[in-house]
Amino acid sequence: MFFVANALIGLVGLVAALAVIRMAGPRVGARQDGARWLLAALAILPMTAVILAAIEGQIDWHEHATHGLECFVAGTGSGALVAVALVAWLRRGAPVTLNIAGFYTGVATGALGSFAYGLTCPVDSIGHLGIWHVAPVALSAALGRFIVPHWVRW
Repeated sequence: MFFVANALIGLVGLVAALAVIRMAGPRVGARQDGARWLLAALAILPMTAVILAAIEGQIDWHEHATHGLECFVAGTGSGALVAVALVAWLRRGAPVTLNIAGFYTGVATGALGSFAYGLTCPVDSIGHLGIWHVAPVALSAALGRFIVPHWVRW
């Protein structure tokens, strides 16, 4: 499960970063469907974690709380360099849909940061990976959606 979850998180980050790079040079008819489908696939991880925890009766996840918060903070912060690079790229380009570009910038930031830190994580349960390693992607996507458009405006 460790390799599947981290590979999916890393793939989401790469595809979202590619979508941002393509958005900097807009063209008629360009679509970013690949990132949407991968985000839908990524949503399976937390849903599976919650369903399995409910079935096993372990909703509280006490044993993963310490590592979980560490993974969340480190995964969120590890993507800072990605955010700087993508925002600089967007500023040099001409993105048309700033809100979507900001959203995908946040997704790439959170996913690549979580992937980078996740390779050293000692916990490999679906409950941990599905919650604590996907949470940085969700937080960074929300932050990117609201913060990045202000930095990229023409």
